[in-house]
Amino acid sequence: MHVTHLYAPVAWVCQVCGKKPVAGRDRSHSMRQSHRSIRPNLQSYKNGKICTRCLRTLKRKTNANTV
Repeated sequence: MHVTHLYAPVAWVCQVCGKKPVAGRDRSHSMRQSHRSIRPNLQSYKNGKICTRCLRTLKRKTNANTV
């Protein structure tokens, strides 16, 4: 898979922080490279998709408000 451009469909973007896929390269032991795309770890949360980092932050804030 050759990545020539990175456009981020709505399904791959965090709705809280806007994190989206980035382009990178895989390196083998012989230092040959191949293109790859690194996508954020998105989870469904209240009618949307957010990354796990934002999910942790939201849970921490909601626990602080209940105490």
